[in-house]
Amino acid sequence: MELEYIQDNPKDFVYLAIDTCDNQVHYTVRTYFLIFFLPQKSETVKTQTAQFLETLCDHIDGSLTFTAVFCFAALEYSLLSNNTEEIPTKFGVLSDYTDCIFITKTTPITRVETCLLITAMLSYALPLRNDLL
Repeated sequence: MELEYIQDNPKDFVYLAIDTCDNQVHYTVRTYFLIFFLPQKSETVKTQTAQFLETLCDHIDGSLTFTAVFCFAALEYSLLSNNTEEIPTKFGVLSDYTDCIFITKTTPITRVETCLLITAMLSYALPLRNDLL
């Protein structure tokens, strides 16, 4: 679906990507000496979810840490194993989530895409936290 959106509406896709992965405010893109204002702001489920996740991570202690650690562990699990029997020994962070729908019912590709999207959404905060990288 997103591939079709990229092909059919490349300009709108760029706006959506910016709205999703940057703070949910008025955006500026600086190129050399020019500043362009991007007037569009997407109000899709994805961008509203990104805004909600950012708000949680900004205002609730531990939520950024939990989200980042979980995403990194799920990425590692999805790329290296995808065998739930190996979670307790090789992917201990995920031990409490072996029955979670995200771990058991989704494909590795979906988990990787989701975790990468979440880390992109949190890219404004993750570089400031060396303990999470």
